[in-house]
Amino acid sequence: MMRKLKIPLLLAIIFVMSLFLSACGNSETSNKQESHSDNQGTDQHKLAKNQVLNFYDEGDISTMNTLHATDGISLRALEEVQSGLTRIDKDGKIIPDMASEEPKISNDKKVYTFKIRKDANWSNGDPVTAQDFVYAWRKEVSKDTAGEYAYIFPAAGIKNAAKILDPKDPMYNKVDKLGVRAVDKKTLQVTLERPTPYFLSLMSFPSFYPLDKKIVQKFGNKYATEPNKMVFNGPFIMTKWDHGEGWTFKKNPDYWDKKDIHLDKVSYKVIKDMSTRVNLYKTGKLDFTRLTTDYITQFKNSKELHTGALIPSMAFLRLNEKVPALKNDNIRDAIYNAIDRKSLVNDLLKDGSYPAYYFVGKDFVKFSNGDDFRSAYPTINKHSLKWAKSKWEKGLKEINRKSVTLNLLYSSSSSDQEIVTYIKNQLEKNLPGLNIKISTQPVKQFDKLEGTQQYDISLANWGPDYYDPMSDLDMWVTDGEFNRTGFSNSQYDKLIEKAKELGAKPDERLKVMQNAEKILLEKAPIVPLYQNSIAYLEKPYVKQIAINRPGPKLDWTYAYILEH
Repeated sequence: MMRKLKIPLLLAIIFVMSLFLSACGNSETSNKQESHSDNQGTDQHKLAKNQVLNFYDEGDISTMNTLHATDGISLRALEEVQSGLTRIDKDGKIIPDMASEEPKISNDKKVYTFKIRKDANWSNGDPVTAQDFVYAWRKEVSKDTAGEYAYIFPAAGIKNAAKILDPKDPMYNKVDKLGVRAVDKKTLQVTLERPTPYFLSLMSFPSFYPLDKKIVQKFGNKYATEPNKMVFNGPFIMTKWDHGEGWTFKKNPDYWDKKDIHLDKVSYKVIKDMSTRVNLYKTGKLDFTRLTTDYITQFKNSKELHTGALIPSMAFLRLNEKVPALKNDNIRDAIYNAIDRKSLVNDLLKDGSYPAYYFVGKDFVKFSNGDDFRSAYPTINKHSLKWAKSKWEKGLKEINRKSVTLNLLYSSSSSDQEIVTYIKNQLEKNLPGLNIKISTQPVKQFDKLEGTQQYDISLANWGPDYYDPMSDLDMWVTDGEFNRTGFSNSQYDKLIEKAKELGAKPDERLKVMQNAEKILLEKAPIVPLYQNSIAYLEKPYVKQIAINRPGPKLDWTYAYILEH
């Protein structure tokens, strides 16, 4: 098996080991990981000869380019066919991937030196080098790339990243000043602005993957648009991509840890309709499917049904403050408190999701005394429906309107039609004079409309990219890439920056982020709805699919199929 780094997931190398273990609660995070495997591990004598996993997604991959991938479907695909310095395994632990061992770290915890595996290669035979990382990282933060996740480089604390991305700074676009360099062909050195308690976790995220410069330049704008226009260095390679219909992964024979990869093939189909997915599952043509309300009830007595495991991702509404009505504080407060979340999760979803008046998930990160991040503010800006109605009436008077019509946008790749209908009914019933029109768009168009703030209200989902509340909160700073609401609050921005400087003081850092979240939700540019729980069917012969993890929440890298 792959050798584990001698650190828990939340990067204790930055802190004194005992302090960090108590502050971050890694053992609890690992214990909550949903991973379906036999206690005895993989039984080689019972493995099926045909190691093929049949899967689905609700929409197509939007891009296989690590420089531009932002949606869960694309990120999930990239995590299977590409590899970064680290990888998160089925138990939620950081393991070395393209790095051959744990990095050497300077005394001030700001300089990390990684050794790249001698047996790390691209699928075309090119070796993976330190320069491949330097090239990819510099390209991500370049103004010519305009990488959607470029902001994650300052979030990681990488030296000069914030200045390189700031058009007002003299260092703007001077990518050669980024704190990363190739010491030699197989040695990569990364310099940080400050100790960053989630740095190694981030190194498993696709934005930090390497790129083979020769291949990127060869295909130019066509790079990664087809399987034969890219190369791979991960556990699998993409062999087929029928755009809009499905794609196929096969085991990478050149992956350094191929002995621990059991699946030979993973076949994906794009299936939006729930009933179609369930029928395919029943006939054995799918090995896994998520379920919505009606089907949860239908399979309630099945041993193949799994429900109730909370994951740290949130369903929420974005409120576009460019829209005159939503610029009004009272109207946003009214919308925030006009939705019965308890009924939404208990009567509609029925999958174990939890009603939320918060954005950082429950049971995600803990203080050194064991208190959950949610302990100080289990709910934020929660008020009665009577209060919401009074805020609504006051807001209407302030904008001199008797009624307001707003569009509610959601992605057609999701199974959210019942949810948006519920939200529409709640808002129209509880806030007289509010009219909601529902609009559905394909995922690419949805992202475009949200990203350019061409919407009124949108239904969104967000899961942290790494095990830290900063992944949930950093996005709401002024002009943040995924802010998309127009929200701007100087006090909030200052608290987020303060938290970034407190890498060596974990408890103080978490308290600062608690206060930042409180400001965010009291201003209500977003409306948290519920913390997600996944309800799904899984064939009993499928083992070791991990459900709860940062980034794309589902991982089958180490899955295997038993004889059946």
